[in-house]
Amino acid sequence: MSYSQGQEALQAKRSPEGEAPKNKANKPYTAVQNGTRTVLNPAKPNGKTLYFFYGYDGSKSEQKDMKAEAAYLEDDVKAAAARGFKVVYDKAGTMADFLSALYDGTCYGIYWSAHGDGKGGIWTSDGKVVKPADVDKSRVSKKIQYLILATCGSGKAATEWKKAVGSGCQFEGWVNSTYKSETIDFTSKSMLDSWSSHKGMTPGKELDDYVNDAAKAR
Repeated sequence: MSYSQGQEALQAKRSPEGEAPKNKANKPYTAVQNGTRTVLNPAKPNGKTLYFFYGYDGSKSEQKDMKAEAAYLEDDVKAAAARGFKVVYDKAGTMADFLSALYDGTCYGIYWSAHGDGKGGIWTSDGKVVKPADVDKSRVSKKIQYLILATCGSGKAATEWKKAVGSGCQFEGWVNSTYKSETIDFTSKSMLDSWSSHKGMTPGKELDDYVNDAAKAR
């Protein structure tokens, strides 16, 4: 093979941006999508599962808000998978999805972003409201390290949610309204963190801090 032929062969293997494709065998995870749900399976699993849900309906306005937050959340989703977590990322979480995640014995954490009923309950994409009383405490994962409800008023039922998921699970919620800017602040590291907080129940702790806790837990 001549030099010019070799260069042509190499160029054929490069992406349109001019970068040589990465060896798929070295990818930290593989992603499988089914409808609104994407499951990221790590190359080196740690035996733990994290769930990230949106519970918004299909209206244009709510889908627009979801996409705005997704741009900041998805790097956390990918980073968790790269660290060995199996990650379930669903853009249309239902009541059944939420309860199923809680009852998964490998579940170490759940993040839920949606509307709240203002009394501590959370709305789901199928138009239902989940309350602490809907949770069968005997079935909740004994491994779960955190439950984060990025919804308006979720913190008003903090005591009830903590009882529902068990004392070993950290609870994060918002007592008042949860604005898009606050959820973005919670899911990302930015200059704003130095002088503002996400105004949740534990302002000094953000999403990646909870994921770190899950990584350290047995």
